[in-house]
Amino acid sequence: MSTTTDSSNNTSEYLYHVKATMIDYPSDSSGATRSIDILGTYIDLAAAKAAACSALLNQGYKKDDFLEYEIKSSTSNEEWKHGDGVIAFAQTPAGHIFKIAIDTKANTLGLKGNAEGKVDAHLHYGMLFANSTDMMKPEILN
Repeated sequence: MSTTTDSSNNTSEYLYHVKATMIDYPSDSSGATRSIDILGTYIDLAAAKAAACSALLNQGYKKDDFLEYEIKSSTSNEEWKHGDGVIAFAQTPAGHIFKIAIDTKANTLGLKGNAEGKVDAHLHYGMLFANSTDMMKPEILN
């Protein structure tokens, strides 16, 4: 996917939503109980990736809070096992799983970003959930 960012008016062809998902395995061993939060929307992919990489630390967690804490590296040749779009993965000693992902959508509203590439507009996010025994994948609706 090629991306076009117009720095003269701080807009982009795409929006990059940084999404945090917490899977509550201790309360529901099926993994169906999840908390989802949109941490920010960006017009710049690099800014969205940076925000995703630091999201858990910015929420007050420390790396030592987790049994497993991984950040996807764009330079590593290792296979990433945590899913498409997932940038950060962590697991607590209690069994909670955190996934920080980037969801890309067309910028159909022509939203603009600030100098750091973040959309400052007050946005409302709608989530659509597929009811399937195979997978629950929330989708951000623009």
